[in-house]
Amino acid sequence: AAVNFYLGVSHLELSPPRPKKAIEFLNKVVAEKKGRYYEPARWYRAMCYLAQGEISETRVFLERMKVEEDAFKKDEVIKLLSQLPGQ
Repeated sequence: AAVNFYLGVSHLELSPPRPKKAIEFLNKVVAEKKGRYYEPARWYRAMCYLAQGEISETRVFLERMKVEEDAFKKDEVIKLLSQLPGQ
């Protein structure tokens, strides 16, 4: 999971970013539904969709994270949701 997580984040941070490739790696981490990289992978996957301009997909992933009790970056999730267009 660690390798796929870091490969995904790396692709997102490239200049120019490669969010589609990043999503491929991050989806592998998320599919495991456990582990220390699961929650961060979900956050970065949402950031990939945002980087591609896919606001509705971004919103779906962030809304799922928001309702969880101990969501990763919960404050950032709530803030970003309030800033997305189309509220």
